[in-house]
Amino acid sequence: MICFVESGVSSGVLPLVPVRLATVKDVRDYGGTLTIELCLKEFVFTRSEEFTQAVVTSTGGISPTMVEGGAVQGRFCFEVDRARVLPVASIGAQLTVWSTVVEQLQMSSAFKDEPYFWVLTGVVDLGANRTSSEELRKWPHYLSYSNQQAVEIYHYRPQKSQVPQGAISIEAGGPVVGTSPPTLEVDSRYDLKRWYFGTTEPSSKDQFGWFRFRTNQDWTLDLPVALKKSWWNYPLAVALCGSFIALPPITAYVTQHYHEITLNSIDAPHWGLIVNVGLSLASGLVAAAVVLASLPRLRP
Repeated sequence: MICFVESGVSSGVLPLVPVRLATVKDVRDYGGTLTIELCLKEFVFTRSEEFTQAVVTSTGGISPTMVEGGAVQGRFCFEVDRARVLPVASIGAQLTVWSTVVEQLQMSSAFKDEPYFWVLTGVVDLGANRTSSEELRKWPHYLSYSNQQAVEIYHYRPQKSQVPQGAISIEAGGPVVGTSPPTLEVDSRYDLKRWYFGTTEPSSKDQFGWFRFRTNQDWTLDLPVALKKSWWNYPLAVALCGSFIALPPITAYVTQHYHEITLNSIDAPHWGLIVNVGLSLASGLVAAAVVLASLPRLRP
């Protein structure tokens, strides 16, 4: 579980705000520092005061604590029985759970001046049949080939005092082609925004790309995507181009020996003509395959 540690207290146990469940996929040591790779799951909401007290009770007080002199002691990573610290909690991937989580975060000293919060609700295919849902969708590793897709972003300001002023800029590369302006204006307390995009033609290899989301030029989120390769485009292109390459010599052979061609099954076939046509076609296919493989820009 990922929690936010509220450091804006003068002494005592630092309040813990539960945020999200996660699974540790990998831990690496880089130059004396640890890098933890996480697989994020559902959001978690429960009252910070009750949760902090449950953690302190179940772990014997090993969570971070502010001591004299402004130093923090305790562990930031430790094991705890989930059933004991989360007896009653809202756990889910819905916007309603996410909203309650950020409302509690906004009351902390670190987030009290945050103009708004935002979350990616997923990628949608505008041409497919879709049902209305508040479920946050998993970020896709592979995009489908379509020119009618959109990234959906939901922004929310818990404070009701004023409308936030801000913008979310979006860039993309690789097979992703944006069809919307690069900036989404944040001009209300809450709204669901869409940034429209399409993809390039699939090729014989996977194409890798990226999305970059930036808020107010000071916070960046980079997410990878890929467009799956097509098993048919390259062979079809080779067959088509190879046939065109082989067409002139085949036409010449047929023109020279048209009087020897017979449709009578009793007569012996003209094996010389058949061999020449076969060799021309094979040569054309090989030439097309080599050309298309060596010139990626011409590959479909």
